[in-house]
Amino acid sequence: MIIGIDDRTTKNQYKGRGIGNYTEHIIEWLPKVDPDVRIETRDFSKVDVFLQPNFWDGFPRVSCPRVLMIHDLVPLATKRFSEKGVLANFLKGLLYRWKLRSVKKADAILVNSDNTKKDVVRSVGVGADAVHRVYLGVDEEFRTQDPVPKEERGNYILFVGGVEVNKNILRLVQAFANLKTQNSKLKSTTQISKLKLIMPGGQFVNKDKIETKMIRAKVRKLGIEDTVEFPGFVARKDLVELYRKALVFVYPSYYEGFGFPVLEAMACGTPVVTSNASSLPEVGGDAVVYVDPFGVESIAEGIKKVLHFDNSNYQRIIQKGLLQSEKFSWEKCARETLSVLRSVLK
Repeated sequence: MIIGIDDRTTKNQYKGRGIGNYTEHIIEWLPKVDPDVRIETRDFSKVDVFLQPNFWDGFPRVSCPRVLMIHDLVPLATKRFSEKGVLANFLKGLLYRWKLRSVKKADAILVNSDNTKKDVVRSVGVGADAVHRVYLGVDEEFRTQDPVPKEERGNYILFVGGVEVNKNILRLVQAFANLKTQNSKLKSTTQISKLKLIMPGGQFVNKDKIETKMIRAKVRKLGIEDTVEFPGFVARKDLVELYRKALVFVYPSYYEGFGFPVLEAMACGTPVVTSNASSLPEVGGDAVVYVDPFGVESIAEGIKKVLHFDNSNYQRIIQKGLLQSEKFSWEKCARETLSVLRSVLK
């Protein structure tokens, strides 16, 4: 079977992010799970089936069955299409909805969570039978069987992700500031007094992004510039080390299609605090501490809970995270994807 795949997301602005990672790994793993599969990323004239990893890019002119992957409908669900004003938000929303027309042209639709499936069925108007949930995987370099002991970790909280408003970073920053203030008032000598919040990623140092400006302004207003670090882009091996040595990974996003960073943190053996919203409970299972993403104090309490775990409870949540992360693999994702691709050929 020859499978055509649009690989643009491995080279454009999505490279290294969720959609780009998915495209890269599905191209790699489909032939691994079936040696009779061949991937074509250029000439689609003779492919048996076509897979589009990003609905925004639409379908090329092909005569074969077409399958579309929808990673999320975050802008539609949150009604935030642009942060550049009301008019820009309205116009970008029109374009977004126009792009969604490609969904109706698909013979089958893939989604990466039950939450996204619900969104697609409700918002796009397709039948549930046409939408297939296939969970994503985690890169093997994130997996560990030897978690770093608590006493050997750095004294920092870690967030990994973009700066989009749904990531809820302004509330995370406020929660972090509240933790520091509470600790100061109590005159505590615990590690919170010297605790740092580290947020790597190129978007955090892109001064042209409106969301970045909002985050930086919030940090300045709260007077915590000396305890919040923006190291910018970090290489993959350094990112793994940041995950492994963090005291706690915090991901308070109020809307996600899947939640790669939560999965990566669990695989690295780091306790996770995340939201009880959208797809995140599907990824975290019973292995994380859940918080209300719209409650600053809830986020702060979730972080404090993990920081105050004794060694037994700290190790327990790590082990639960490692077990939960084993449920997700690129091999399983590829096998289930291949099953859907074959089904549209019948």
